[in-house]
Amino acid sequence: MLLAMLTDKRCRIRTLAARRIIKTREIGPDSNYVRRFVIPAVNFRATDYVHLIDWQAFNVTPPTVLRHISSHELICRTLLNFLHTRKQLSELNSSLKPPEKDLDRSELF
Repeated sequence: MLLAMLTDKRCRIRTLAARRIIKTREIGPDSNYVRRFVIPAVNFRATDYVHLIDWQAFNVTPPTVLRHISSHELICRTLLNFLHTRKQLSELNSSLKPPEKDLDRSELF
């Protein structure tokens, strides 16, 4: 869930995820242990996916895929404006030429 929150389009959600990851890094044990996965209780009345679980009710562990990213770099990356990147991708997609001819299935055999 924290990884999904890091890629959310809302800046406050990305910042919240980064802060939660940094907090778990500070209070959690070092990375040389086996983590036990516990399925948290799901709040089906939540209006946003961020509120599906009670963050205070269970032990949150930082995502292992982010272990090589420093806390400072994590904060900097979450505060980036993703709209600029989306605009560039849209411009790139519109500049690409469509294929000249669609292949007919009869031509394949």
